[in-house]
Amino acid sequence: VSRLTTQVTAVVDTAVVGLAGPTELAALAPALAVTDTCEFVFIFLNVAATALVAASWSQKDLYESRSIVTHGVILAVASGIAVGVLALPMSQPAVTAIVGEDDPEVITAAVKYLRIRIAGLPLAALLVVLQSSLQGMRDAVTPMLAFVSGAMANGALDYLLCVYSGWGIAGAGVATLLARSLQVLVLGCVA
Repeated sequence: VSRLTTQVTAVVDTAVVGLAGPTELAALAPALAVTDTCEFVFIFLNVAATALVAASWSQKDLYESRSIVTHGVILAVASGIAVGVLALPMSQPAVTAIVGEDDPEVITAAVKYLRIRIAGLPLAALLVVLQSSLQGMRDAVTPMLAFVSGAMANGALDYLLCVYSGWGIAGAGVATLLARSLQVLVLGCVA
């Protein structure tokens, strides 16, 4: 579900940012490429959380399951911050390497979106751990409900912030952060 969340967010952001204008739409692809790369680093959290929680859950060791989730949350936040600290100063050089130096407007718009999304990397890592932990507890419904609610919130907030409020590509970044916050809240209440 965590990879699906990333892909649906990208599709929704692309559809709505396209309404803001061609420069911002052109800026979204390189920004998403860098963002997706940063988030892919968290795949180890998915594998570890699912396997460890499932093993402790199958032994009916609720204390161990809770401990694994707690440690996973701590590791997710730390990993998200660490990747963000490394990615933030590299945002403009990374976008420039993808786009080239010929279109400074696209670079500026892409970096604006990318920096907002980088600020949300701890949320992305938390989503991975919480979704995987619940799946390890044999709860596939809650992660799916969080995914659907987050996708709907992202779509509505994208339109509200990008188009209606005129924030453009920055609105899409903020909408994604708010939608992911909702997902973390839904998952955190259950995990």
